Amino acid sequence: MKLKRLGAVLVAASLVGALASCGSDSAASSVEEEESAGFNEVDIFDEPKTVAFLECNAVYFQACDLTDGQSSTTASCHLELDVKATENDYGYGKGDWVPYLTIEYVVSQNGATVDEGTFMPMAASDGPHYGANVTLNGSGTYDLTFTIKFPDTTTTYLIHTDETTGPESSVYPETQTISVEWDYKEGEWEI
Repeated sequence: MKLKRLGAVLVAASLVGALASCGSDSAASSVEEEESAGFNEVDIFDEPKTVAFLECNAVYFQACDLTDGQSSTTASCHLELDVKATENDYGYGKGDWVPYLTIEYVVSQNGATVDEGTFMPMAASDGPHYGANVTLNGSGTYDLTFTIKFPDTTTTYLIHTDETTGPESSVYPETQTISVEWDYKEGEWEI
């Protein structure tokens, strides 16, 4: 009998704690967490771009040290493309990060390439993304192009094809491209 009463007390205490947290302002705590992290992402797109089944948002902030030895002292900023799945037939949940993409970037100014490369998949305190430290010519207007390539489903990222366990589609879309004019302001990310 005492064991049942103890169990009921523990359940009641858990419910009270859960209900108390419902009244908290999650948006305010999210902003506080970002500020306490010491960095502020600056959006490049006015709103996320959707290509194929991907919602893409480009951001930048101060260059950062990476596990491959890249140093924050040798780049202008850290450029990211955050990629999330929208409703799709490929087995990804809406809002899931999509792995195994190859994302190439080209930053140019006045028709000349300033920086280019292939983003690495990586993780930060705000989750997984594709990104790189890039070097620019200081504040100014740049042309930015992302080329998004899907994985080869016969060698790189296999998909179930049977009726029981397979998603509705096992053939990825063609390569996608996003181009935008980027007004880069050095130090804009400072809190």
